[in-house]
Amino acid sequence: MKEFWRHSRLFLALSLVFLGVAIFAWLATFTDSYEGCRTVDHPRAGETKSAKSDQWIFLHCEGNAIDANSGTITAVATIFLALITYMLVGLGRVQSNTTRAELRAYVFPQVAKLEKFSLTEPIAVTVVWKNAGHTPAKVFQTHGGVFVGSFPLKNDAHFEDESPTEPQPTGRHSKSALFPGGEVSIVYSAEKVLSHPDVQKEVVEKRAAIYVVGRAFYQDVFGDDHTSVICNFIDPDDAVELIEAERKNLALSNFKVRFTTAHVMNDFT
Repeated sequence: MKEFWRHSRLFLALSLVFLGVAIFAWLATFTDSYEGCRTVDHPRAGETKSAKSDQWIFLHCEGNAIDANSGTITAVATIFLALITYMLVGLGRVQSNTTRAELRAYVFPQVAKLEKFSLTEPIAVTVVWKNAGHTPAKVFQTHGGVFVGSFPLKNDAHFEDESPTEPQPTGRHSKSALFPGGEVSIVYSAEKVLSHPDVQKEVVEKRAAIYVVGRAFYQDVFGDDHTSVICNFIDPDDAVELIEAERKNLALSNFKVRFTTAHVMNDFT
C-alpha cells in the first residue's frame, strides 16, 4: 500500500507538469501575438490547407506568443515550479520515512515459560526478546519482574520503573546490541509474592492474577529511541492448579502453564 501511494504521488506530480504545459499552450492561443501570427501565416484563399501546415503554424505562432509574453510566462512558471518542487520534497520525505520504517530494528517480547513457581520462594518467568527488524537494536537493555495484581488490571495501570539504573541481581540485562533475527532470554522474578495466605486466596478466587511485566529500551541505527513493554499473566485456571499443587507438594514438571496478554501495559514504539 505504501508503494502504491509513493507511485501515485509521483504520477500526480508528472501529470501536473503535463497539465501545466497544456494550459500554457492553450492560453497562448488567446494572445494578440498568436492571433497576429495566425493571420499572417493563414493560407491564402484557394491554397490547399494541410494538417502539416496547420501543425507548423501552431508551433510557429506558439513560439511567437511565448517570446512576446516571456515575462508573464516566467512568473507563472516559477509559481508552478515551486508547487511541483514542494510536492517532490514531500514525496522525498515520505520515501525517507518509509525507508527508515522498513530498515529500523523492531524488538518484540514473548513469554517463553514459567521457570520456577513457589508459595514461599521467588516466582521466575523467562521472556524472550527478539529483533524482528533488518538492522541492529543498539544499547539494548531491559528490566521487569513478577507481581500479583487485581484481575483484571485497572485501565490506568502502568509500569512505575521508567528505566534501569544500577544493575540488579535478576531480571536485568546490560546494554548491548541485538542483531537482526537475534534474541536474548531474560528471567524476571519476584520475592515471595504468594507468601501471604490472603494473596493466595485472592488468586484462587480469581480476584487477582500473577503477572510478569518487562520493558526494553533500545536505539535504532538512525539514532531514534524505542521502547517495548510486555505484560502477561498466568491463566487463572492454571494459577489455581499451581497453588493447589504446591500446597500438596506435587511436582510441577508436568504442568503446561499458559500465559495471556493483559489488556494494558503492552506497548511498542
